[in-house]
Order: sequence, then structure tokens, then C-alpha cells
Amino acid sequence: EWYIPKDLNTLLTLLDENWSKSYRLVSGNTSIGVYKNPGPYSVYIDVKNVAELYAIQLLNNTLNINSRVTLKIM
Repeated sequence: EWYIPKDLNTLLTLLDENWSKSYRLVSGNTSIGVYKNPGPYSVYIDVKNVAELYAIQLLNNTLNINSRVTLKIM
């Protein structure tokens, strides 16, 4: 099974529905060449289209940089 959620609520629902299965979170699945444990996984959840994961927020003097934000050194 391969899922591509579009928002954080859908992602959280998928995680809740598949918690008892062997699942892997991927982002385009480019990590397959880096991580040598190929599974077996019965569920893949691709997080690259979850817009909330690209957010940067300043809340109460705390900078939140979410997991899909690309950091560039200038």
C-alpha cells in the first residue's frame, strides 16, 4: 500500500490506521539508497505533499522549523 496524504490531518489518520502494520514514512522514497533495511514494509506513506511540514513559525519567541524545510547555507 502506498499513500500520499495532502495535509497533516490525513497523515495523522493514516498513522493511526496503520500503527500495527510495518510502515515506512518516505519523501519520494529517495532514502532507499541510504537506509539499508528495505523492510519488508506493508505500507509506505509519502509525506512530501504535506504542506504543514514545510512551515516556519515564530510563536512566543520560539522558532519552529518543521521537518520538510530545506536549510541552505549562504
